[in-house]
Amino acid sequence: MRTLDAEAKARTAEVTETGTPEEGEAMPHYFTMLKQLAIFGFFTSKVGATEALQYVAVPGRYDGDLAYVAGTPAWGTS
Repeated sequence: MRTLDAEAKARTAEVTETGTPEEGEAMPHYFTMLKQLAIFGFFTSKVGATEALQYVAVPGRYDGDLAYVAGTPAWGTS
């Protein structure tokens, strides 16, 4: 138990010296990962891309200056 306490204190000292834990060690919370996976799965599905987002199978010309209308859904393709 004392070894674990010493390791915990050393780890706390490492984090406070740099301000952040070492890169690659911190895993996101499992709920965040599950939520991101569910959202990604929905918006890449046919229903999500065609009903929740706007979708154009064959886009026309590029027009980068479109008027924004409040409440318009995002595009399903980029």
